[in-house]
Amino acid sequence: DVVILDDNVIDQYELLAWRYSMTAGGKQTFAAFIPQEALPGTIEVSSAGFETISAGGAQESCQHLIVSTQLARIDLWINSQRQLERMERTAEQFTAVRKH
Repeated sequence: DVVILDDNVIDQYELLAWRYSMTAGGKQTFAAFIPQEALPGTIEVSSAGFETISAGGAQESCQHLIVSTQLARIDLWINSQRQLERMERTAEQFTAVRKH
């Protein structure tokens, strides 16, 4: 039961969000393999609550998930259909937003 997460494929973060149990909440740890790091490890996912973001020109309430690896922090905003609306890697000054 390993999560394979290619840092170059943003849609894979949506799959990770699907693995996160919204019901259980809290910090959840997954065994992971990230090809760019070429090492097995772990990914921790935790919820930072709900936030309203601008998505497709409209305001939308999304769950803010924080993904942590040994080398990075990734912020995800997931809509009520569990689709990835926004992703940020602040350290790399990278932001991706779903086009509607």
